[in-house]
Amino acid sequence: MRRYKEWNRRKKGVAGIIAATILFAMIFTTGAAYFMFVQYNYQLQHQASIERNQMEFDQSLEQFLVGGSVPGSKLLAQVNNTGPIAITIVQVFYFNADNGTFISSESVTSSNTINPGTAATVGSGISYSSGNRLIKVLTARGNLGSGIYPPPQLNVTYAGVAGGLGSIELDFNSYIYYNETLSGNIVNSLQNFPKGGNAYGVVAGPCQAFSVSIKNLDPNRRTLIIDSNSLMWQFSASQGVNYVWFIANVTMDGKVHSYTTSNQISVSYGQTRTLYFAVGKAGTVDKPSTPPSGVIAAVFLILHGKLGSDPYGQNIPFVSTYYS
Repeated sequence: MRRYKEWNRRKKGVAGIIAATILFAMIFTTGAAYFMFVQYNYQLQHQASIERNQMEFDQSLEQFLVGGSVPGSKLLAQVNNTGPIAITIVQVFYFNADNGTFISSESVTSSNTINPGTAATVGSGISYSSGNRLIKVLTARGNLGSGIYPPPQLNVTYAGVAGGLGSIELDFNSYIYYNETLSGNIVNSLQNFPKGGNAYGVVAGPCQAFSVSIKNLDPNRRTLIIDSNSLMWQFSASQGVNYVWFIANVTMDGKVHSYTTSNQISVSYGQTRTLYFAVGKAGTVDKPSTPPSGVIAAVFLILHGKLGSDPYGQNIPFVSTYYS
């Protein structure tokens, strides 16, 4: 009888320990699961916040101009990407600009990514014979842009035309130079970018690059496409030597990239663009040769490409530069 009572007491003690262990395990398991659930949701929220901030940042970088093109009997939306990142058009809207009437819209399903510095027509367009049309486009990042076709006629004064012959106006005050950062014979970047220095007087050094702004004032309102054969030519009469800088692409961080068919600069009617001449050979990032100290050089711009669908070429007497 005594043994039975003692055994019964032992059973009750073991049962209490087991119950306590099970209770602790349940509390621990529940708490751990809740903690993991909270941590997982925090990670999801944090990742969503990062993605949203990146999307808003990319959205703020989108810069583009909207116009129209009529290659035949249809009006097509034309988008000129003037920003530092590629854009994708997903929707195009057409309105009668004279009375505000909505005409039609279309979703753009074909390949329509537009790289920086390039222009493209998007969508299948609408029938067009005459009149003013308002064109709006929506990007994949949610930005909306608009433009009028035909574009408003600009008032071109004699002084404006005197800024450059043909269809181009030159901004003489935009003529600046940069020292180049080199890796052997390769141009990497422009120093003191984008401010640069006044290029009418240049401190002679290992290597310089130049930039100038042009404005498209074509009377027929065509888009100017500049190809890799465009260059800046400087001639030293005292030396009897030519110095040449070919056009290059320069990104917002001052990095120099080769100028190829896929990243040609386009200048819409009425638009101002900055051109950079930084390399010694067309379509490369080879370093140019530059004048030594004591040289004064006559500067010419030789532009080549297309104006609308027509071949374009122009030689513009520009300025002079002294290398001290």
